[in-house]
Amino acid sequence: VNIGFQLSFMAVAALVYFYRQTEKFWTHAFWNATLAHKLLRVAAMTTATTCVVTAATAPLVFVHFQQVPLLSVVSNILA
Repeated sequence: VNIGFQLSFMAVAALVYFYRQTEKFWTHAFWNATLAHKLLRVAAMTTATTCVVTAATAPLVFVHFQQVPLLSVVSNILA
């Protein structure tokens, strides 16, 4: 199985697991109270998604490429 499939599978599996475990947190009434809370939720979910995918795929990236680009976390959040 090629590295592209492995990375995609690991990223999707990690996101499904993470968001199932934290579903009550993201659907709490606090996040829908005001527009500012909704925008904060978008920012928090973007950051969480980036961190979860980076953490889940880092071992595979290291095994195949012998490096882990940590700057990608920051660049993905800003993009």
